[in-house]
Amino acid sequence: MSDLNYLPVSEAAALQIINSTTVFEEYLRAEKEAAQVRGGMYWKKQGQYEYLVRTSVDNHQARIGPRSPETEKIFDGFMARKEAVEKRLGSLGEALNEAQRMNRAQRAGRVPNLVVGLLNRLHQEGMDKHFTVVGTHALYAYESSAGVRIMPAALATQDVDMLWDARKRVSFITDLAKTDDKSILRILQRVDPSFQRKEMHNETAINDRGFEVDFLRREQQLEDPHPMRFSDDEGDLWPVQARRAGILTEAPRFVAPVIAQNGAMAMMNTISPTAFVKFKNWLAADAPERLNIKKSRDMMQAEIVQQMLDEGILFEQGVPPLAAEQGAQVSEREIRSTLEKQGYKVIDKSGPDGLRFIGPIVAVSGMHVAQDVGRRKIVIHDTKSLTEPPTLGDRIEVVFKGGRGTVSRVDEPSKERGR
Repeated sequence: MSDLNYLPVSEAAALQIINSTTVFEEYLRAEKEAAQVRGGMYWKKQGQYEYLVRTSVDNHQARIGPRSPETEKIFDGFMARKEAVEKRLGSLGEALNEAQRMNRAQRAGRVPNLVVGLLNRLHQEGMDKHFTVVGTHALYAYESSAGVRIMPAALATQDVDMLWDARKRVSFITDLAKTDDKSILRILQRVDPSFQRKEMHNETAINDRGFEVDFLRREQQLEDPHPMRFSDDEGDLWPVQARRAGILTEAPRFVAPVIAQNGAMAMMNTISPTAFVKFKNWLAADAPERLNIKKSRDMMQAEIVQQMLDEGILFEQGVPPLAAEQGAQVSEREIRSTLEKQGYKVIDKSGPDGLRFIGPIVAVSGMHVAQDVGRRKIVIHDTKSLTEPPTLGDRIEVVFKGGRGTVSRVDEPSKERGR
């Protein structure tokens, strides 16, 4: 592998990136704090009584209580905090503008302006938590964290892939309804008015320069609606089911600040570097109908990120062990509950040596998959114990030895069932 897969950024650019990132992250922290004091408080007189009322930005009002030393203290504390927080946010906003100007002067960033604009717009609308950048553009987050510049050939693309988290569809619908636009396509048009839904590709928005934003979702699982349009707007986008997108949905996240060519900054939420490498290796080796020219680039991108991990310049942003353990418990309970409601009987959890299971995968949730081994009897597998994570609908054979389940595909239905 070439030593020129990436190069360190210049000392001047590195210093500027460090300084601007410090300002940007503090601005985001202050912005979050300011959100807690949005709206206001006032005293409302009703008859002979006076009440303290809290107002929100959407004109919703909540009565806190009658005037008293306690409510007066609440009022004074709120107003003092609001003034201090808003003053700090304004000061940091000025510092951020200067930092972004210096980013441009020092050529500290090279992420396409449109991509950073899109990330910031989703953040401003409160919709960023519902989407994850996957594919080529994730490389910008990795190189930002590692302090390097990846070779341009690995980054060249005219589209950005956005993975929608179908697990949070209820909160997504609620959050989208709170926006002024109430449509994902119209939110994109705030960034670039020329964006339109691409003909014959309802999952894609394309602008007048041919740049595309593709919205993906995991293959239908459990109670996922399908098909699904983002909103009631007939012109809105429909996220498309993508092979193995379920694995990306469940993958650990990696968040890093990125800088545009014009100096603007945004937080990019993407998948962990290890998950990226595994997915790109699968695309390069096993993805059906993948063009060879794309497979070559997939392999190159996987090798570059793996090299960065091996050389210790890129690190995972891990989940604390306790949180991971709790997540596994929630995942198993979720999949058991859903399948039992559908009339399945969960008979076992795999793992012991000498067991063999044959049948289709009927559910995927969190860190587990459920396999129908016949007569609506289900065995649950921990995906960490399998040689490769199967996807929904795969018909597989799993053989356990040494606590590890070897997965192989079964093309035709077998008369042999169970263990």
